[in-house]
Amino acid sequence: MSGRIRRGLTTVLESIQAYTKNATQIMNEDVDETTAEKLGLEKANLESAIALIAELDDKWGSYIDGLDAPQKMAEESVYMSFPHKAGRFEDGKEVPLSQRHFLDQNQFAREVLNMIKETIKSL
Repeated sequence: MSGRIRRGLTTVLESIQAYTKNATQIMNEDVDETTAEKLGLEKANLESAIALIAELDDKWGSYIDGLDAPQKMAEESVYMSFPHKAGRFEDGKEVPLSQRHFLDQNQFAREVLNMIKETIKSL
């Protein structure tokens, strides 16, 4: 069961990385008549992806809650380190978004979404 959830999360996390990159690039470009439209698209994409991560996180939590103690501990360990390539700060360098815990990536997406909303307001 959690394998399916993790595959879903992996797909949506890849999308979030693309959406946040696109939105950041758009916000750094010179404003023209298409800026609001492009940001609106990225806003919709991010809102959908953020909601899907929350849904998958809830499903995973419910799955974990239904497990017996030894299985529960093992699954919680997987949950806490997902994605498995999750890194840490090393030598003062920031960990790339793709290597952060999935909830950290989701939080970053929320921050970018807020920046998009503020940018659209100012146009």
